Amino acid sequence: MIALKPCPLCKYGDVDNDEGIYKSGEFFVIRCGACFLTIDGRNKQELITRWNTRAPSKLSKGITEIEMMHEEAMEDMYDLYAKGITRGFVRTLNKLKQIEAE
Repeated sequence: MIALKPCPLCKYGDVDNDEGIYKSGEFFVIRCGACFLTIDGRNKQELITRWNTRAPSKLSKGITEIEMMHEEAMEDMYDLYAKGITRGFVRTLNKLKQIEAE
């Protein structure tokens, strides 16, 4: 049997053939356990092929871009923190959090 690739939407990697594919009436269904993306079809092998060959969605591509931007921003923040520049910024953020909590 062909193994299922990670979810094309959220990249969750534990969509397995035992739990990820099930039969519902006439249809076989593949469902991601993380984001619940679901596809169905009458032929199990064709369904697996469709799941494994789907192009990543625009949302998935956008999430990847945001994750990359976040990593870059965190690296920049660590660099600034190492130079002592952000300590005042961090204190300001903490103060704002305290004010919001009140």
